[in-house]
Amino acid sequence: MSLFSALTLTTGTLCSYLMATRKIAYRHGDSNMVNLIGHVIKNRESASKMFTTLKDSHGMMSTEEAFEYFLDCDFTKYAYEQTVKKNPSRFPSYHVIKSMKKVCSPLAESIEESPSKIQVKLQALMNHTAERIIKIIDAEIVQQMNTNDYTELVLSSSWGMDGSTGYSQYHQALSMPNQKDDSDVFSVTTTPIQLYYQNNKKSILWHNLTPQSIRFCRPIMLEFIKESKEMVLNTKRYIENQISELVPVKIQLSNDEFVLVDFIFVMSMIDGKVLNYVTDTSSMSNCPICGATPNVMSDIK
Repeated sequence: MSLFSALTLTTGTLCSYLMATRKIAYRHGDSNMVNLIGHVIKNRESASKMFTTLKDSHGMMSTEEAFEYFLDCDFTKYAYEQTVKKNPSRFPSYHVIKSMKKVCSPLAESIEESPSKIQVKLQALMNHTAERIIKIIDAEIVQQMNTNDYTELVLSSSWGMDGSTGYSQYHQALSMPNQKDDSDVFSVTTTPIQLYYQNNKKSILWHNLTPQSIRFCRPIMLEFIKESKEMVLNTKRYIENQISELVPVKIQLSNDEFVLVDFIFVMSMIDGKVLNYVTDTSSMSNCPICGATPNVMSDIK
């Protein structure tokens, strides 16, 4: 029987068990165990605190802890369910994980889908992102809040687009006539970078330490279509129109006060091809800023 198991017994049974264990340890010459058990018997208050600590550390995971564990281990549904079977007192059921997935996603009504395309409204996506970040640092904001009715914050994000090819073809029925197959995917994504006070950019409340991690990547749009200059320019105009129409979101804190979060974006999640399309640069070897050709760059004068 482990010490944790022993501590879960009733007081009378526990004392009897400890006395018997102490005699066995004495016969085996285990002086450390003899001293430890003697200390527990004489200091029941300390033993009670030890029991509480052990119980808390071996208790059921919270919903957030279980979901974090699920993501960190990159579990499938089957793998997590097998883990639950082996330790049901520690891990909540998969239904809890499934419910957290919904909590970590924007509202279903803000998502538009078709056979060839799925996208989420940028306002709903950024509102949800801001709310999740505020939940992480709620205590810190409450501690630093002024006496104003609300505190104004700014969430700075990076966004961009890219196309990828070579996926398996499932011959899905696509809705657009110019879409030939489902082996090409065009994506538009955004990543939150910093959250800071609007009147003091140096006072950073939250900073993304791993901006390249897929954990923070927020998809805006996914479409079965081949990347092209026309597609890139049309998408850029479409997203910039949505950015210009964004309004600040008001979020309630744990102390019933409010913060107002505004949004700014930088188009930096792009590769050289998209950069050339956006700047109308004719060749990859030309400078996308000034348009200088290799001959001009090689001219010392």
